[in-house]
Amino acid sequence: MNKNLINGISADRIGIDDRGLRYGDGLFETIAFSAGRASLWDRHMSRLTEGCLRLGLDEPDRDLLSAEANLLAGPHDRAVIRIILTRGTGGKGYIPPETPRLTRIVQCLDAPPEDAGPQGLRAFWCSIRLADQPALAGLKHLNRLEQVLAGDECRRAGCDEGFLMNGAGELIEAIHSNVVIATDSGLVTPVLDRCGVQGVGLAWLMDQPDVTVEQRRIDRSEVEQAREWMVINSLRGIRPVTRLDGLERQPGPACRQLQELWNHMMDDHAA
Repeated sequence: MNKNLINGISADRIGIDDRGLRYGDGLFETIAFSAGRASLWDRHMSRLTEGCLRLGLDEPDRDLLSAEANLLAGPHDRAVIRIILTRGTGGKGYIPPETPRLTRIVQCLDAPPEDAGPQGLRAFWCSIRLADQPALAGLKHLNRLEQVLAGDECRRAGCDEGFLMNGAGELIEAIHSNVVIATDSGLVTPVLDRCGVQGVGLAWLMDQPDVTVEQRRIDRSEVEQAREWMVINSLRGIRPVTRLDGLERQPGPACRQLQELWNHMMDDHAA
């Protein structure tokens, strides 16, 4: 069975002059499929469309992407589909071509294995800081070197996740996920107007009528004083963080409530 489609053709190579390879000039989405369904498909497509508009790329053909994703995911009970759009080739150095022809890559990857997430993750504060760039804030763009460096640091620390701050010392996100903390005043998540990825799992959570999540700036001391720490992404859902450097927390009622909502949503889409 084909595992990769490049511009609709079974292949596993792109040209060395592709701007996605040269400059990280593009976007990607990583989408969980279960029993042939992607519960958050529309949200992924909305973020991809917004990213294309902000980068000056043609709006993606959602029907075409859906057909290719379902073709690759169809034979599997659980799968992950990664969609990559680059600006293609051409231009003069950093200056992009006036009329780019996008490279469209659709890949089928193995679903992540079950892990210790429900019992709790070990996290630490990453030393690397995320650079402010409002023009790219929120987007799932191909420039992931900050996360690569943080991921290497996470591996060496023997942890499952790392919390990332910006240069001002404000919490932004985790390496693979968005962060939600439970404080005395309620649930809080960082505002992402300067950097960070606006995850589709977080967007889903903030749209739930029975959940209130305040989005604002959060400093390290507030994180460390929080009652609960949680991370959320579209592949693994909502997971508690039980250790942050030398601090420990038990999975609490806020996390359990959000996990129940998430599982209910997933069950509804699988039905």
